[in-house]
Amino acid sequence: MITTAAILAGGMGTRLGSLTESRPKPMLEICGKPLLEHQIEVLKRHGVRKVVILSRHQAHVIQEHLGDGSRMGIEILHVVEDGAQGTGGALRGLQGVVSENFFLVFGDVVFDMDMSRLAARHEKHEAIATLAVHPTDHPLDSDLVDVGRTDQVRQLLLKPHRHQPDCNLGNAGLYCLSPLVLDFIPHGPCDLMKDILPVVLKAKQPVAAYRTPEYIRDMGTPNRLDRVSEDMASGRVSARSLDRPQSAVFLDRDGTLIELVNQLNRMEDIRPFPFSAGALERLNRSNHLSVLVTNQPVVARNLCSLEDVHDMHNHLEALLGKDRGWLDALYFCPHHPDSGYPEENPEFKIACACRKPGTGMFEQAARDLNIDLAASWMVGDTTVDIQAGLNAGLKTILVRTGQGGRDRKFDAMPDYVAEDLPRAVDIIMEAGQ
Repeated sequence: MITTAAILAGGMGTRLGSLTESRPKPMLEICGKPLLEHQIEVLKRHGVRKVVILSRHQAHVIQEHLGDGSRMGIEILHVVEDGAQGTGGALRGLQGVVSENFFLVFGDVVFDMDMSRLAARHEKHEAIATLAVHPTDHPLDSDLVDVGRTDQVRQLLLKPHRHQPDCNLGNAGLYCLSPLVLDFIPHGPCDLMKDILPVVLKAKQPVAAYRTPEYIRDMGTPNRLDRVSEDMASGRVSARSLDRPQSAVFLDRDGTLIELVNQLNRMEDIRPFPFSAGALERLNRSNHLSVLVTNQPVVARNLCSLEDVHDMHNHLEALLGKDRGWLDALYFCPHHPDSGYPEENPEFKIACACRKPGTGMFEQAARDLNIDLAASWMVGDTTVDIQAGLNAGLKTILVRTGQGGRDRKFDAMPDYVAEDLPRAVDIIMEAGQ
């Protein structure tokens, strides 16, 4: 368990205009309470016992309000920067203060999440740094993170972007760090994303990503402050935490979300339907997670590798992201049970539990994302998809795009039939779940 966290609370908050003239940005109130208090409450709920506040601008306001933390039942230590040091330079204040893995939170981030999952990912990869990342609806002005198939960070792609890179995972401003990261801080003012983490990557030190659908949003502009305040008041912030059960809409890929291409194995052949991003955007605003589950026997047929499929999915997410839609998680099965073909990859020519209509991908998603399968849906264009959904205990919708059920591999009867994904989303919304 990680018991220490640091909060970067030294920013000027200039984009918030007059709101930060008399108080620092992290002390702005959301639902009647300063943001810093909301952050500390989440950290405390997940085992943090000591919080180090790294402040500068109007630091006295923070110190006077929080004190030593005894009012909140937690130890708070205040470290005040000597001049503007940036998000990287401010971490020097932790030297000699932290000796074990710790959480780092940006002081303008509204979040509620199961911190133990982030810590577990960090420890699994024995990483110097683990970044919380999530799909974003404003990719061109977000710092994006290129993540490999096994959660390793391959590249940091810093804003602004003239054209969207082939990924859509944004840096969420929340980290799990080893104290070894402090050894990479250069002299003078510096930035964590620009000046420290790239050096860690160049040194071939492990940097991991933790992809999460949980609520993590910055409140650094008036519009964003209004938005997170509404989400906090409605309960949306807390409802997304993975320590609470989630409902999901599981989506097939080929013929449901993208045009059907036989044995698709090239990035340039991925073509989302014109309606896909808009339908996803509606799901993204709902109480459901959107989760892709797709059979990809092209790996078993040796037409491409696991990494190729992963990169094709990164490209798909980029195409969806530029139109403001996203997937919360993606799963694929690379196997095929029939062997004996000359060019096949025998490693993947096996019977498995994950290939639809098997339920392995659904069960893995349920474990990863705390999904209540009985409250969830499956949307697909084949009887295989419908049978898989029934096997997993989901409500099912067959769409008439793609194969439109003409595969006839199973006699499975869907709960609903829809012309396309937007109409399927209508059905889900009308069901009120």
